[in-house]
Amino acid sequence: MNLKRIAAGAGFLMVAVFAGAAHAETVWKQMTVIEESGRGTTTVINLNKKSNSAGKMTVWHEPVVNESGTQIGTSNGFCITTLPGKLSECRWTLSLTDGTIALASTEAAKGTSPAAIVGGTGIYIGVTGEAAVTPNADKTWTIQMKMKN
Repeated sequence: MNLKRIAAGAGFLMVAVFAGAAHAETVWKQMTVIEESGRGTTTVINLNKKSNSAGKMTVWHEPVVNESGTQIGTSNGFCITTLPGKLSECRWTLSLTDGTIALASTEAAKGTSPAAIVGGTGIYIGVTGEAAVTPNADKTWTIQMKMKN
């Protein structure tokens, strides 16, 4: 075998693949889900006697519904308070009927916070993107996602 020919062929193939990828159109998928706090399990772990202190951890397993109110999965995750009354660092996974979506964020105590979509499984394998996470008056959370893979 001629190694120079193999290397040249592999280089050509890589250029062709990257050139094709450069012309491929990115398709963004949008999805909105609602996490129903209070219908699952939420545990607060706080080793400090103050009610809201740095290091306080909230861990949850809650149902997730679509905009029609049909349950489509669960949300499992945790937040650690980093700046009491203002910010928490959060990681969670939406376990849906057709795969999972992993998210990470620094969440504000009030208002909508941005989150990164960092991966997934099933039909969401390789997904990335961003989400807007909004607390609602009825103790639910609306998660509006914009994803691509």
